[in-house]
Amino acid sequence: MLPSFDGICLKLKRADQQLNALHRDMREFLDSDPYEPTVQFRRIRGAREAPCVMDYSIRMIVKKPCRRVWSAIIGEIIHNLRSALDHAVYQLVIYRTDRPPADDARTQFPICLNPLRFNANALTMLDGVSTHTTGLIEQMQPFVTGEGEKSPLWHLNKLSNIDKHRTLHLTGGTVEAFNFSFPPVVNPGYVPQKHIREQGAFEHNTEIAWGRMFSDRPMFGYDQVKVQRQVAFDIVFDQRTPLLAEWSVIGTLRAIADRVFDCIDTLHRDSLGTAVCLPIGES
Repeated sequence: MLPSFDGICLKLKRADQQLNALHRDMREFLDSDPYEPTVQFRRIRGAREAPCVMDYSIRMIVKKPCRRVWSAIIGEIIHNLRSALDHAVYQLVIYRTDRPPADDARTQFPICLNPLRFNANALTMLDGVSTHTTGLIEQMQPFVTGEGEKSPLWHLNKLSNIDKHRTLHLTGGTVEAFNFSFPPVVNPGYVPQKHIREQGAFEHNTEIAWGRMFSDRPMFGYDQVKVQRQVAFDIVFDQRTPLLAEWSVIGTLRAIADRVFDCIDTLHRDSLGTAVCLPIGES
């Protein structure tokens, strides 16, 4: 019996539509100026290095939080991609045995970090799948590709488990690129070095840059100092999401979607000799 990948294609296309819509929504949000860096100065009294020693701190002001609905949309995208892989295995069992797996079967696409776990899971998850197809699926595993925990499939596995069993995926802003400079000095002085925080989700009032300056008198006089800044933002998974704190939401989901399509396309070509359906990203 030939397998039917029609439902799988619908899931892939739906995930792609949701991902494109989410990307547009996030870009519109970032274009609405939801974040603003602000500078604060604190004079250090009694310092020996110079008569006037000032610490400065640049902090991020969150004027608008990320939209909560994104968490549910991310979960829907992850569900469609993960279940597409599982449905492909289900169809391949039908292709091999001419009947669907039993209702109590654990048929699904295994995602494992080591060969021992894969061999153990394959006995039940791939029961009914041909030895050849099992070998193909093994070649897609993170321990074979050499990616380990950086594999898009492993990220899919982690995000799917979090969404199903723990909590919604939280998101936050991150500074994708940042640089700053002070206005021309009124009084001579020097800034030995400046520090910029590494990338990662920030909250309201998170310090993103800091340093110390030395001079005989306040370098910029006593007027309000306007810092020249160049900053670009992105939306990333919250720090509480394992492994993915430094990954952008759209970049992560796109990498996962592309890998899922490649896996399913490979399985479809191997069983039927043709491409499965429109690639991710096409309409």
